[in-house]
Amino acid sequence: MKQSNSAPSNCIREQGLNPARDQRGYSPTLATPCARLKRRGLFRIIAWLRLSDEWLSAATLLLMALLPVIELILRTLFHTGVPGSTAYVQHLTLWVGFLGAMVAARAGRHLTFVPTLTFLPQIWQCGAALLSAAVSSAVCAALAWAAWQFVQSQLSSPVRVAGWLPLWILQIILPLCFAAIAVKTIAALAQRHGRAIAAFGAAALLGAALMLAQQTAALLWLGSIALVAAALCGAPIFVALGGLPLLLFFADANPIASIPVETYRLVVSPLIPTIPLFALTGYVLAEGGASRRLFRLLSALFGWLPGVCPSSPFSCAPSSPPSPAPPA
Repeated sequence: MKQSNSAPSNCIREQGLNPARDQRGYSPTLATPCARLKRRGLFRIIAWLRLSDEWLSAATLLLMALLPVIELILRTLFHTGVPGSTAYVQHLTLWVGFLGAMVAARAGRHLTFVPTLTFLPQIWQCGAALLSAAVSSAVCAALAWAAWQFVQSQLSSPVRVAGWLPLWILQIILPLCFAAIAVKTIAALAQRHGRAIAAFGAAALLGAALMLAQQTAALLWLGSIALVAAALCGAPIFVALGGLPLLLFFADANPIASIPVETYRLVVSPLIPTIPLFALTGYVLAEGGASRRLFRLLSALFGWLPGVCPSSPFSCAPSSPPSPAPPA
């Protein structure tokens, strides 16, 4: 019997590479030079599209950090500012958050209830991955449709950011992000038939929800079971947290667009921009080694003082001579 040299492939891609391709992303089955050139250009376009969300999120975060600095400089030197800078920063926070969600979906870095499924047998891991991908894609597709309904309601709104930018242009990231996460979740599966099964399963779940729209109890029970099973199979936490309100709103005949409306209202709050800015500051300080330099500086300045721990620049309990024992 001839032994195959091909290594077994997991159901989930490892480090974003398809096992059927080499590390550059080229298929070894392409024999002709013309086909190789065509596929090479195609893979370059796909790789650029995969990295575009990272570049866009980095540029958005940089612009979000620069706007307050530019505002401060203009107000200090020229007694003027950037019109609508506060609204820009608030909506850039929305873009940073959802673009980061797209990057996390491609890298498989979303928070989950179950961090790993390696304790399961290989065949069960495949089934868990398919169930998780199907339910996650269905929930993201439903959220994308709800967000699109919200954006459609804002198309005729007279509200303008800084007096010129229509509000719906800044809100369009909501449906685009949810739709991209739905696609990326299915595309993360390594095998082609696995992606087809997951896509069919997502479509079947959405169709079943529409068919059970009049049967509220059955919809809630079956939907809740599917969400819990997907969460235990490694689905992201936001799938369970977003899927349950979808079920409740849909079963109660309330517009599901209320979910992205509330999400938008919370994210563009004036206090939320501090979170990514503090995270960026901490990342820059950590990567630049500022904490180690500060430790060495304080150790050099105060390490010689009595009562200072040799392993810390901060004072310990001051050393004092022991009190004499009372006379017997």
